[in-house]
Amino acid sequence: MGGSAADDAEDLDRTTVTVNVLAVPPAEPAPSRASDTSTGARTLSKRTTAMPLDLLRRDEAARASVFARLMIGLAAMGIPLIALLDVHPMARTVFAVTVAAVFVLYGYVWWFSHEVARYSLVKLGAVSQAAALTACGLVYTFGVYSPAPVVSVVALYAMALSGSFGWSFASYVTCALSHVLLAVSIHRGWIADHGMIPASSLAPRNQLVTMLCIQAVYALAFAQGRWSRSKTVKHLADLEVAMRQVAERDALLAEVHRRMDAAAMPGQPGRFTGHQLGSFRLGPLLGRGGMGEIYDAMKVGSGEPAAVKLLARHALTEPTKIARFLRELEIARTLRAPNVAAVLEVGELSAELPYLAMERLEGHDLDRHLRAHGRLTPEEAAALVEQIAAGLTAAHAAGIVHRDLKPSNIFRCEATRGADDTPVWKILDFGVSKLGGESQITMDAVVGTPAYMSPEQAKGEPVDVRTDVYGLGAIAYAALTGAAPFGGGSAAVVMTRVVRERARPPSELTELPPALDDVLARAMAKSPAERFATPAELARAFTRAIRAASDE
Repeated sequence: MGGSAADDAEDLDRTTVTVNVLAVPPAEPAPSRASDTSTGARTLSKRTTAMPLDLLRRDEAARASVFARLMIGLAAMGIPLIALLDVHPMARTVFAVTVAAVFVLYGYVWWFSHEVARYSLVKLGAVSQAAALTACGLVYTFGVYSPAPVVSVVALYAMALSGSFGWSFASYVTCALSHVLLAVSIHRGWIADHGMIPASSLAPRNQLVTMLCIQAVYALAFAQGRWSRSKTVKHLADLEVAMRQVAERDALLAEVHRRMDAAAMPGQPGRFTGHQLGSFRLGPLLGRGGMGEIYDAMKVGSGEPAAVKLLARHALTEPTKIARFLRELEIARTLRAPNVAAVLEVGELSAELPYLAMERLEGHDLDRHLRAHGRLTPEEAAALVEQIAAGLTAAHAAGIVHRDLKPSNIFRCEATRGADDTPVWKILDFGVSKLGGESQITMDAVVGTPAYMSPEQAKGEPVDVRTDVYGLGAIAYAALTGAAPFGGGSAAVVMTRVVRERARPPSELTELPPALDDVLARAMAKSPAERFATPAELARAFTRAIRAASDE
């Protein structure tokens, strides 16, 4: 594309965020240049440092929540037993109080463990002490030498898996000691024995053996729980080390790619210089970026100039980038419009080396133009908005939503002029576009560029034509003011502002007709339903506002 090809390659290098949508705040954008991969490795290192403890905390909270529901279920099963048990009224009363206490204690555990933010080892430890004492009521009802202590063993093991040795050991001591004290109190006659299996039904020697077995089970449950906990921590620590090593290896590999790429600068031969792809013979490199390479090319026979786009070497191992490029090829087959970069030829999607042959454009993108000239005049901006709206209308008619509109994807063709001698603007890069009725190319992800991303994109919600209306409004804002509507800070900060804040009226940043404030405010409304229905409708309102101001 002559001057444009370098711009297009540079555009491939600019940040387009693909953020995982989990129950965490949006992450920083992935480094877009190979030279920034070390930063990505450091970010991964920071994440993996806290990973074992964070994973264990989540696991503990989930386990506590499940166990609490289990105990609540058992307590519910115990309600009809209150009336059915053939025991002394005192034992029945103790059992009823125990069932009620289990409901209260484990209902509280379920409440604070249901959300990780509320989970606390102190809360769990305090409840475990109360639960161990409450279990004495169950043991008293069924008998100190009955199977009832098994419930305490299960609870003790679950507590021993937690991150606090102190609370775990305290639970063990409370379970073991309370059981011994209850047995001693019954033998001494301090408490009347009304259990279903009275202690007197066993010979003294059998009572001693049973007590020793119960105490041994308590100790084994505690020891097994702590051992399992230590093994889990060790395995997660090993995983952390392995992830660090992978991050370091990826950083080194990216640095090698960066140096290899630097050895073939624009104007110099590339990997495929001299090769023929389809109807085009490739010449020297016009430009290269984080995702692709663009070659100067000439059609065999006619000599028609072209720019051929290929995936960069390191991108061939990344499924997401391959999917983006194949998406661009697929869209290029169906989209033909004056204000969209013309596609001359598309390689087969199943080919070993897919390619995209585009018209050779002379000029530069809007981002470079704004850096050089500051901003456009309202009349120039109106021409830009009208032409880009026409290109988007054609894309939408083909069922395509661009969803990554930004100044670096809008190209100013210097050699091509319109009827009124205005430069022709064209849309580039449909690599992350969405075809009608299909899902995103990255599952459960946010795709776009933060500063020009619509609120629904930032929240990971479905996109439609009005998403491009927002993007065109944001581009018009930048063209008029020289600044993005939401800029500065990390991707997470920018995306938060996109969702929650309104952009400053452009007339506060530079001298503009106030009517444009209203037009752009509607174009960039937080709710898609409040925006213009189509880019063409936005373009008409934008032009009317400028003409009205000019007439005044």
